[in-house]
Amino acid sequence: MREYLESLARLLRQEGDNARAILVEDAISGSDAELDTFLASNELWGGPGSIADCGGAVERTTARRNIERLLIQLGNEQMRSGNVNPRTSMWVTVFRKWEEAGI
Repeated sequence: MREYLESLARLLRQEGDNARAILVEDAISGSDAELDTFLASNELWGGPGSIADCGGAVERTTARRNIERLLIQLGNEQMRSGNVNPRTSMWVTVFRKWEEAGI
């Protein structure tokens, strides 16, 4: 999970989304319990303002699509492990549909 989050933090930083990148970096550097808490958090998978909702950019840019692809992978891994936010599955499904539709 930390590897996915390291990639996510890097993508967020590249897009100038430093505040959200710091949230991810803090989770990576924390204990396993802190990491698990972040993985199931609304900061990552919640609604408006979350990383899933608008991390990196609100517009449909290549960078935003890269973040979404990474979130698909992270979300799938979380669902396999059972540590999810109630919205994780919804976001993964939406991101997959957008990717398949070329949105």
